[in-house]
Amino acid sequence: MLRLASMSTRGTALRLSQASKLQSRSLTNLKVGVLKEHHQDERRVGLTPLHVEQLIKKGATVSIEKGAGEGASFTDKMYADAGASIVSQDEAFKQDLVIKVTKPTSEELAKIENR
Repeated sequence: MLRLASMSTRGTALRLSQASKLQSRSLTNLKVGVLKEHHQDERRVGLTPLHVEQLIKKGATVSIEKGAGEGASFTDKMYADAGASIVSQDEAFKQDLVIKVTKPTSEELAKIENR
């Protein structure tokens, strides 16, 4: 099942007890894709190399779209050194969980609906 996580929506903060439960959870078999933001003023990225490293330590597989971190001064090499695969946008969309900062474009939504 494909899930799209957009950080533009405001959610309720995790309570401390919920956060501690998540920290011990195994993420084996979870495939995460991070998309490059295409809005001209957007410099953020869905995951930092540190977050990638933490997810991989828990068993997840992380695929970063080539150039996704450039606006936030994170190079593809930094993500690769953290354990991520550097992939095309199409490959990032094939993951179980797709992360981006802004609301998906109509083209991105079409890629999700075609799965």
